[in-house]
Amino acid sequence: LPTRDDDRDERSIAESRPARRFAAASAVGGVLALLLFAWLLTLGRFDMTSWQRVGDFYDAQADAWLDGRWDIPPDTLGIERFEARGRSYMYQGPWPAVLRLPFAAVADGLDGRLTQLSMTLALGVAIAAASRLHWRIRRLLRGDAPFTRGEAVAVGLGTFAVAGGSALLYVASRAWVYHEALLWGVAWSIAALDAVLACVVEPTRRRMAWAGLATTLALGSRSSVA
Repeated sequence: LPTRDDDRDERSIAESRPARRFAAASAVGGVLALLLFAWLLTLGRFDMTSWQRVGDFYDAQADAWLDGRWDIPPDTLGIERFEARGRSYMYQGPWPAVLRLPFAAVADGLDGRLTQLSMTLALGVAIAAASRLHWRIRRLLRGDAPFTRGEAVAVGLGTFAVAGGSALLYVASRAWVYHEALLWGVAWSIAALDAVLACVVEPTRRRMAWAGLATTLALGSRSSVA
């Protein structure tokens, strides 16, 4: 005879099926969007480490941190700087520079060559966050409704449209620090919205901490976007 534990296991399996199919459909759309983005970003060469003009601000910031200071040589920043007490500083948020710390610590010659990698990673975070937000909204509106083939197509197209049919694709027209900051600001803002919605549905300390962290990272990437 079936037991209560068996019933719970069956419900858990049934609930996980739509989630897996939703994730698969989102992944297909997201991968296609990432490929299109990378193709445009690299002008069809898919060379993610080519040197970029106005792409070394964050590298210089990471190098400065490793030297125990915050100021950056003024020649690197040019007019994109502000000065205080005779030193030059970057007004861009620090998050993309944090990502460069491991590279700056172990390798030389990568200044200006990590912008495209960072932008592609930012888009991947934006797609993942948008997919999580989409799934969370679906659960609120439709509960455990069956995930049909038609919905799978719609989800895949929707995920693709987030990056391949929006202003985020325009950002791939040029790899430089301004677009990089914008992308990370968008990515972490979407993640923060998803985290805040999760807190509204079922508040926990862990979810609140993640919402605060995602919001901080969005502000630390591009405060005007966040």
